[in-house]
Amino acid sequence: MEDDRTWKEKVLDKIYQLLFDWDCSPGWYRFAHHVELFIMDPFVDLFITLCIVGNTAFMACDHAGISSQFAKVLNIGNNVCYWL
Repeated sequence: MEDDRTWKEKVLDKIYQLLFDWDCSPGWYRFAHHVELFIMDPFVDLFITLCIVGNTAFMACDHAGISSQFAKVLNIGNNVCYWL
């Protein structure tokens, strides 16, 4: 049997095999499964959404002529939202 593929197709097949056709260790699959369980949890989405809403609320409260105490509260709130 003769191979009817061109040189370019053969090279591309080798490259695809090298880059995309390999198996990971079983430990990696276990780790990836646990990460997927954590990330796909609806409460993680809720937490991220609440962080975004809280940060937006703190940023919206900033205005000209605010008291120094309120500026400190906004600064702390922005720092907390930034580090979450």
